[in-house]
Amino acid sequence: VSGTKIVGGLIGKIEAPFEFLSQDETVLNVYLNIVSGGDSVGGLIGQSQPNGESALFGVKLVSIKNEANEVSGNNYVGGLIGSAKVGALSIEKVKNTFDRIVAQKDYAAGLIGSVSANKITIDDVYNLGSASSTLEDHGVYALNYAAGLIGGLELLADDNVLTSIITKVRNEIGSVTTLHQDGEHENSKGAAGLISQINIKNHAKAELNGSKIL
Repeated sequence: VSGTKIVGGLIGKIEAPFEFLSQDETVLNVYLNIVSGGDSVGGLIGQSQPNGESALFGVKLVSIKNEANEVSGNNYVGGLIGSAKVGALSIEKVKNTFDRIVAQKDYAAGLIGSVSANKITIDDVYNLGSASSTLEDHGVYALNYAAGLIGGLELLADDNVLTSIITKVRNEIGSVTTLHQDGEHENSKGAAGLISQINIKNHAKAELNGSKIL
């Protein structure tokens, strides 16, 4: 699957409330070789955000198995979702596997390239990236802000509201690297096993429970 702008392995862009909920233990299986595009590229969903000045809405994904060999783009690249600006984002019972996630510029991550939301729930997620000592073959990398789970996380809720809950996440990533085009790490920013950059507005709160980074 390829394009020049917003690209998703299953859905390019969501502009309204969206839910995928399994019925009778059914699991949505998505298998792709290469997903490539410009800004906001995801193995499942490229981008989720309101159209114009519309109000923020909710996105819920439950019981999904997503697999892609490579997801690549310029900015905001994720194994599951490229970028999202939503009222609430819920990801539950998801297995996400990949070989290579690449942002030629900023924000690449195994699960979500960049997300801005009032509330985020990630529960019972297995995020697996192939291990290799050769960066060109496997792992997550970007010019700036590369992470195993989420590249950029922005929480928007009011004072002292618990807005982000990440529980029961198994995060196994071969390598996470920020790398300038000249091959130097010196001037690059933000490589992390879980979340590369966090921006918390209005004193919102976040919890991380029962998660494992390997």
